[in-house]
Amino acid sequence: MILALHELGHITKQAEQIEKAIKYWFQSLKLAQETNNAEGIFHTAGTLGRNFLQTGQQEQGRHLLELSISMVKQGGFPGVDALENLLLHSS
Repeated sequence: MILALHELGHITKQAEQIEKAIKYWFQSLKLAQETNNAEGIFHTAGTLGRNFLQTGQQEQGRHLLELSISMVKQGGFPGVDALENLLLHSS
């Protein structure tokens, strides 16, 4: 369900329905947090963080990227360098 909601977010973003996409991603993130799914938190928080930064919502974007980075480090997932670089350049 986490992955399905995450993908629905991408599909609705491609259809230029960003508000709906963000709702799907937040639902995905909430479910990932409720189930302690580190990979789901990593992917969804990273997606939300990048999208918030792109729309000028720096504080919320940075917070979500920090959450994603913490999950990367805990779970040993690849991609921490790209997220840290994005976070560094968002200030």
